[in-house]
Amino acid sequence: MNIAEGMNLGREGAGFQVMGVDEDAMVNVNTPARGDAFSQARLAAQLIGLLSGPQYDPLFANRDADGQFSDRQAICGAIIDWADPDQEGYVCDPHSGSAQAAGAEDSYYQLLKKPYPRKNSAFDSLQELHLVRGVGEDFWSTFVDPDPSHPEKRVMTVWGQGKINVNTANPQTVLAIVCGAAVPGTPLCTDPAEAAKFLSVFDLVKSFTAGAPLFG
Repeated sequence: MNIAEGMNLGREGAGFQVMGVDEDAMVNVNTPARGDAFSQARLAAQLIGLLSGPQYDPLFANRDADGQFSDRQAICGAIIDWADPDQEGYVCDPHSGSAQAAGAEDSYYQLLKKPYPRKNSAFDSLQELHLVRGVGEDFWSTFVDPDPSHPEKRVMTVWGQGKINVNTANPQTVLAIVCGAAVPGTPLCTDPAEAAKFLSVFDLVKSFTAGAPLFG
């Protein structure tokens, strides 16, 4: 394509930038739509790892826009229950050693001022996360899309294969993977200073590689 032959592409001297982002570098909230326990458990571990830092406690201590309290496990379970096809509430406890169900999915959405049904199928867009219990603007700007002007920093996606590419993932996503699999009480996941150090060092190392893969 010859851009010079195009019309109405803007003023002389103006331009635009196209950035490609690897969706497999992010936590895929659509994996539970496959309907198997492994996909549910993998996303549960990633989400709990992402949300686990004590520096985020204030986000889960207050009522949301609908006047409800939603802790980490409630929001994690709500994201999984929105996408998975079954009618059972999922318990986000990656360290339990086995899949757990909390009985029938709750009636949270039916009790809202403007009720709507739980979807029980894949997210059509990332924006659809706004319909999930506990996903308000504070949650969104912290765990979903912390810097809209830099899409490579986005943490969640509804596209991709479901496996996270650690070579293209941003530091926050990698930390979520590590803490999701870590033994409870691991300092990296419970000490904000240790987490900040990890994020800083990982970011620095990636800048030195100039895009070359860190892992084989």
